Amino acid sequence: MNSRPKILIADDDNDLRDLLQCRCEQMGLQVFTADDVLNALNTAREHRPEVICMDVEMPGGNGLAACEMLANDDQLANIPLIIITGRTETDVERRCHSLAAYYVPKATDTWSRLKPLLIELLDLTDSSTDSSTSNKDMNINADMHTSNADRTVGDLLDTVFSLIGSGEQIVQECEPKPWVLCIDDDIDFSEGLGRRLEASGIGVVNAFEGSDGFRAASKYPPDAIILDYTMPDGSGDNVLRRLKQSVTTRSIPVIVLTGHTEPEIRMRMTNLGASAFYTKPVDFSVLVEDLLDNISNAREKVASEVIPDIAARIDVADPKDAAPSFGSNVTSSNVPSDNQPLRGNVLIADDDRDLLNALTLRCERIGLSVVTAEDCMTALSTSEFVDLDLAILDVDMPAGNGLATCEMMAHNSALRGMPVIVLTGKCDPATQRRCEQLHAHYVLKSPSQWATLEPLIRKLLAGELASSS
Repeated sequence: MNSRPKILIADDDNDLRDLLQCRCEQMGLQVFTADDVLNALNTAREHRPEVICMDVEMPGGNGLAACEMLANDDQLANIPLIIITGRTETDVERRCHSLAAYYVPKATDTWSRLKPLLIELLDLTDSSTDSSTSNKDMNINADMHTSNADRTVGDLLDTVFSLIGSGEQIVQECEPKPWVLCIDDDIDFSEGLGRRLEASGIGVVNAFEGSDGFRAASKYPPDAIILDYTMPDGSGDNVLRRLKQSVTTRSIPVIVLTGHTEPEIRMRMTNLGASAFYTKPVDFSVLVEDLLDNISNAREKVASEVIPDIAARIDVADPKDAAPSFGSNVTSSNVPSDNQPLRGNVLIADDDRDLLNALTLRCERIGLSVVTAEDCMTALSTSEFVDLDLAILDVDMPAGNGLATCEMMAHNSALRGMPVIVLTGKCDPATQRRCEQLHAHYVLKSPSQWATLEPLIRKLLAGELASSS
């Protein structure tokens, strides 16, 4: 059994994360890493580290909101939290203090600040950490110390930390080749296709689940995407829909490559925005030609767009389409009074099972599709896999906090702009103020809550229904 102290490092900066991992392993620590907020929370729950280091800005949420969820989780609340961030605003430091988290700025002296903090929190001795580089668990081969014996791994890391802090960058001289993201659960097929594409001068990154593919495309947008239709965690049409709804990924050409030959699937994927549809086995030369043509056309389009996509921005920013602001009155005079069935996917998260079942029944009766969760982690995980139109969240739930969950959703590019209703029994100014800051709608739990909820739900979904009809 591994008795080394465990640390979780969550940061989407791969270089910095790898450097911190190397430094911590030199100290004899067992290191777990994550590059987005949801993975960080899941890893923390699975491995229960003794210390967690968290960046603020990451895909899928916000590091401070994640720390708030950890602080409200009875099983994880006692884990020391260290925020490592390049943000220097006063409110970030204040938020760290309110969460009893340590604040370490990203700079040239990041490690010199972090190391003594880890020694104190983990009750280590400085001498033991210095000698830990010779530990057999580190697998550092003595053959590494040849002509550069005077330049240790630590010296090299210090140099790289200095480069990161000073803002210098190492720039490659060569032109980057086009690259595609292949989203397909068939590992053998993906790797074989990848080798052939690489030989044709096209770089390839593989994702074997739809959710992983969407996150990868959002974080590092490729030149094109090859998408399978059937995958274990959902159909390709759900992935394609999310790709085309996201501002970050909507312009990326998507080529569907699947074993399905049904005309209705071809039509569905084409209508959702697929640039091409091929069935397996595919003529490789035709696929490569189509890929390169789509990549070239997409680049030319981006280069020619001097004026941004104004229409898309108006759709988001037009005041008449915006959801009711916090504190606005929802009455029969400003809400559609008809009883026409609604359409949309709604997440309801509440640990009160009776209330959860009652709300589910109510929402389904007015035509909505409902997914449910009884804790914050399940709510966040569900939001990654379901194309949501609305979320209704309780504040006090296991494994976190409903307001922190709301904040993480607001920082997720795939969910940004989705209306959120906070349904709570907490009638206090602080909760109402936090809802206002998060642009969430505050509804107090009461016997007559549905009379308030239904018109609010109809109001929030009215714009979407009008645009899809």
